[in-house]
Amino acid sequence: MGTFGIWVKPVLIDDLTLEGFVNSFNTLNLLAFSLPLLVTVVFDKVVTITAQGKVDDPPLVIWSSILALIAVFIIGVLFTLGGKNNLDKYSVCSFIAWLLVLYIWVVFNVDNPNYQKKAPENAASGGTHVNYEDLED
Repeated sequence: MGTFGIWVKPVLIDDLTLEGFVNSFNTLNLLAFSLPLLVTVVFDKVVTITAQGKVDDPPLVIWSSILALIAVFIIGVLFTLGGKNNLDKYSVCSFIAWLLVLYIWVVFNVDNPNYQKKAPENAASGGTHVNYEDLED
């Protein structure tokens, strides 16, 4: 419900004009949505890697971490540029930063089982009960 308020208040209550809708994507609203999303996804990945105790592909994790730090720096720069003039008006820089945050969230959660559709046991994609002897010639 917390992020729902970010969309409802500016879009549905303040101003129902096109300009009001566009300005609801101001730097402050986008930042209020993006920061919890980034913190949550980074915290989740750190806890997941720590809980596993062993990383399957260390170079991939190192490069992903470096790219994530660069992305967070770029997001910070874009939000700073977007909020430089006015926090209550639409900014292209802030909107791009927000899209980058959404992209990072998708990339970091691509292997999260909570967001994957469960395949039925009898589906053609397979299930957990497979008799491998039947598959041999």
